[in-house]
Amino acid sequence: MIPDNLYGALYLSVLDMVLLIVFLTLIGWVLKLFPIINKFIRIFNRKEDKK
Repeated sequence: MIPDNLYGALYLSVLDMVLLIVFLTLIGWVLKLFPIINKFIRIFNRKEDKK
């Protein structure tokens, strides 16, 4: 249980900051994957067009 005092508030603030950084990093990685996925789709479509 988190204590109901200044140290508990600081603990929650630090935990919130760390989780926010992790969450934003994951979103950044997912957004970086979209161009790569698009390139693979274009390559796959080119191979199907040649058949």
